[in-house]
Amino acid sequence: MNQLFSVCIISCLLQLISSSANGISLQSMNSWISGGQQESGYEEHHFKPLGTLNVHNETVGSIVIKTWARPMLVIKSVKHIKEKKPKPALHISVDEKQASITIDKPTDDGISIDLELMIPEQTTVSITARGPVKIKSIDGSIYVKTQDTIDVRHIGNSITAISESSCSISFHTIPLKSNISITAKDQIELALPPETNAILNAKAEHGSINCQLFFTFKPFCTKLNKNTWNQMRKEINGYLGNAQNLSEEKYTESALAKIDVCSKNKSINIVNSRD
Repeated sequence: MNQLFSVCIISCLLQLISSSANGISLQSMNSWISGGQQESGYEEHHFKPLGTLNVHNETVGSIVIKTWARPMLVIKSVKHIKEKKPKPALHISVDEKQASITIDKPTDDGISIDLELMIPEQTTVSITARGPVKIKSIDGSIYVKTQDTIDVRHIGNSITAISESSCSISFHTIPLKSNISITAKDQIELALPPETNAILNAKAEHGSINCQLFFTFKPFCTKLNKNTWNQMRKEINGYLGNAQNLSEEKYTESALAKIDVCSKNKSINIVNSRD
């Protein structure tokens, strides 16, 4: 009897695997095994550039945001649900300049909603989440806070990023007066263009700091000993690029870009975004 049951299970799994080319993913297979189900949703809304998008996801689902040149907001959602469990509520409100997407906290962490959004490039974005967040090619300012990882690529404006995990952020430009604040529990990788001129304050509480760009320390008085060298590997305050000369000759410090980076448990890597 047990052998017959095992053969039936293996046969069903093989059928699911052979059907993957027709749109059944491993994630779907996992949902089937655990008694879960999926529901997909799709919406389009007229949404002008320079608008504001607010997303609040109380589930552990992922959020992926991409951009395009069209004045449209596209919302794709995938609900991972369980039988006899209430579905998490998805609230969507959109007008031409303001959009809000809210997902209520579920009764079970096995219930979640993944979001994939297409928005105009010049959109201001604010996200609070529990799951991973990925953003690509936004020129508006960004606020993102999550208990999971943050991956932001090819941006060119101010950002505040707060992660209970790791954080990876890449810029194609750093405008004057922009504010960049990154706080993460684990590893931080910050990729900046080589011509970046900014005030930099970085601290790795239990790791080290590596910087591939030219950096000038702010003057300070200290003894040259082992403690000083160890502290300089963990905390730096000064200027990236030509920011020090700019602040002395052309701009006040308040006009320069400011970058604050802090990792609680791991290292901080500041690299060239064009390498």
